[in-house]
Amino acid sequence: MLSRSSVLILKWVFLMIIIFTKGNPPEEPIKCWNNLTNCTVTNSYGTFPDRSTCHAAEAAYPSSEEEIISIVADATRAKRKMRVATRYSHSIPKLVCPDGDDGLIIRSPEDGYAKVRTLQENGKCDGEMKAAKVSLGVLGVISQVTLKLQPMFKRTVTFVTKDDTNLSDQVATFGRQHEFADITWYPSQKRVVYRIDDRVSSNVSGNGVWDHPGFRAVPSLALFILRSTGSH
Repeated sequence: MLSRSSVLILKWVFLMIIIFTKGNPPEEPIKCWNNLTNCTVTNSYGTFPDRSTCHAAEAAYPSSEEEIISIVADATRAKRKMRVATRYSHSIPKLVCPDGDDGLIIRSPEDGYAKVRTLQENGKCDGEMKAAKVSLGVLGVISQVTLKLQPMFKRTVTFVTKDDTNLSDQVATFGRQHEFADITWYPSQKRVVYRIDDRVSSNVSGNGVWDHPGFRAVPSLALFILRSTGSH
């Protein structure tokens, strides 16, 4: 049993932790060394999986939808590669990285403006709706999104690892079987991780475990072998 003084000390320690602990957002992902040119960009983790530095020739900070249209039009006319970066998160892999010597990074604006564009499933823009389900980035530079909320629910998630011999046959079938299905392919390892992900009622009990393979402990030797062979 802890003594009275020990309990008081523990309470004091926990109180100090609560008082002095602060949660800070990630640093600005875009840093430019000469006004808005000679820039680097990273993700919310502060580093890309291959530990490399992503360079961009220029960064643009539009403050209106008209400016976005103008910037994208000018870059398209000049045949420049462009990517969009946000304040808190945009890309774990280097999908956000354009050409270093001539690439353009567009930082999404934060001022208030809106353009309403309705995408309806099985409607006039059904093709664009399907593209948005895959990735909002497929639609280009998006200035603002309004989401329709649903009643609270939970999700049951299970990861299953298999070899990739029949991956092409499984993609469409697996996607239709589960509402939030996801597939992660590791071609260098010839394996696939299927995420069986479905909706359940909010009152269903679970174990609260997020057992994603990407966050599991991996022996240092295995990581060394993968990286030394150029497999990521």
